[in-house]
Amino acid sequence: MRLYRLVGADDAVPDCDQSCEVMLRTQPIPAELLLSRDLHAIAERVPLSTGGAFRVDAHDTWFTEDEVGDLLSGRPVRWLGGRMPKLAPY
Repeated sequence: MRLYRLVGADDAVPDCDQSCEVMLRTQPIPAELLLSRDLHAIAERVPLSTGGAFRVDAHDTWFTEDEVGDLLSGRPVRWLGGRMPKLAPY
């Protein structure tokens, strides 16, 4: 499962259980956008700390640009971290 965690720019990653790992971080999110809780708008407007982008599906699961490109092209998906996220059934 791919989760979102909000932390301040100077905060260390909060403690979490053994299954928690940080995969990606965004650049700082403007307060009004953060308060909107609109994950799709955040994904559209805020780049990752690496400069890349991410996308959010209808079930609020996030994907990297490479994953989306692979999914749309029919190529084998190069999943971040080497494993497919738990996806909602369709």
